[in-house]
Amino acid sequence: MTNKRSKLIKVNVPELFFLKFLAEVPRGESSIVDKIQDIKPSARGRGLTRVVEDITEDEWEDLYSRACAVRSKIKGSERSTELRPAICAREMTFRMEKAGVKSIVHYETPLSINGVKKADAIPAVTRNIPPIPITLDTVDDVDDAPDTELKDFENEIALGEI
Repeated sequence: MTNKRSKLIKVNVPELFFLKFLAEVPRGESSIVDKIQDIKPSARGRGLTRVVEDITEDEWEDLYSRACAVRSKIKGSERSTELRPAICAREMTFRMEKAGVKSIVHYETPLSINGVKKADAIPAVTRNIPPIPITLDTVDDVDDAPDTELKDFENEIALGEI
C-alpha cells in the first residue's frame, strides 16, 4: 500500500505536454487538469514541469489515459509543434506504468516517425557491410620536402605569416 500511495504524493507533468495537449481542456471536465492548470511550472531537468501533489487514484488514471492518448500520436505528429510534447507524454506514461496503473495501455514503438523508417536513417552501406578501416598517412609515408620549400616555410614563420 505504501508504494501505491507514494505515486499519488507527487506527479511531475512536463510543461510541453501540458501546454500543447492539456491547457485548452475546459475547467470542470477533469479534476486533475484543473489542478494542473492552477500550478505554476518550475525548472526541472532540461525544461519546465508542473508538480502536482496529493492526487487521487482516479485523477492518476485520468492523467495516464490522457497521456496515453497523446503518446499514440507520436507517429504522424507535426515535428515542429507536436513531436516533442508527445515524446514528453510518452516518457511520463512510462514512469506512471512503472509506478503502477490499473490497466497498462499497450504501446508499440513506431518503426517510423513522420514517414522516415529507423532503418532508412542509417545508410545502407553501413547496415549491410562492415566499415572500411580508415588509414592515415604517417611521417614515413610522406616524401621529403625540397630545401627551397623548407626555406620558404622558415621565412613565412619568421615573418609571422603562419
